[in-house]
Amino acid sequence: MKKLVAVAILVLFAMLVWDIGLNLNDMHVEFDGDEVGGPLGALIGLVAGGAGLLIAGVVLAAVGLFLAMLFAGLGIVAILGLAAGAVVLAALVSPLLLPLALVMLVVWALSGRRKARAKAEAV
Repeated sequence: MKKLVAVAILVLFAMLVWDIGLNLNDMHVEFDGDEVGGPLGALIGLVAGGAGLLIAGVVLAAVGLFLAMLFAGLGIVAILGLAAGAVVLAALVSPLLLPLALVMLVVWALSGRRKARAKAEAV
């Protein structure tokens, strides 16, 4: 299957080269108000097309870099916004969690006292 694809691509490329080689006289380019035909017109057309593709590649790379920076910045802003929202939510809920916090304080103190007593008995 891989050989078939390689042969098909090679045949298509050969057809493209053959078409360009046989039809150079059919290309006409308007350059500075004058119509240029024949091999020189083909050369000017190919160079202009290649330069356009090169410029398009540079522009696409620059736009990609700009969008990467933009979305990275927006991601940082979104994370900071979520963190600020979590702080505000914790501040709003904290008076309601005071009874739970007191129970947790007692449990923590008792477990610390028990660990200290076990450590003293082990020595």
